[in-house]
Amino acid sequence: MPTRLLDWTANPLAALFFAVCEQETEDGDVFVMEPTQVIPKPRKGLKGEPLQHVYTMRHPYVSDAIGMSFWHKPKESRPPLILPVRPDNQAGRIWQQSSLFTLHMHESTPKTNSTLARIKIPAAKKEPIREELRRLNINQFSIYNDLDHLSKEIRRNWGM
Repeated sequence: MPTRLLDWTANPLAALFFAVCEQETEDGDVFVMEPTQVIPKPRKGLKGEPLQHVYTMRHPYVSDAIGMSFWHKPKESRPPLILPVRPDNQAGRIWQQSSLFTLHMHESTPKTNSTLARIKIPAAKKEPIREELRRLNINQFSIYNDLDHLSKEIRRNWGM
């Protein structure tokens, strides 16, 4: 299903976990960037607080952008942007994964980000990296924080 949200993490170990957790025979990727680089510089006449950092769901620009996704008319007209957002609710997976999102407003134009970089993880290195991550307590349970993934980790640890 198409979505206007793209998941990111502020935790480089969580990003590495996702790059090595599946598709054993294929290389993985970790992408890194400075999220504020997708925000245009403040323009004269832009109403409201200029966007210059990662915002919460409560920021007026973000709440209007979310409302527009559900066909609600915003309180004021705003140019369509790609917004880096930190969720307010930090419970469960969002907290465990240090989640952030980029919210792509309707009719926002694609942006280039000179800070975007790709780190290739060779398929042959995935298992050794997973073992190192487990030593750091980065595993299915610590990332997903639910009983299904806890049982998977118990079975893996006990060779079941």
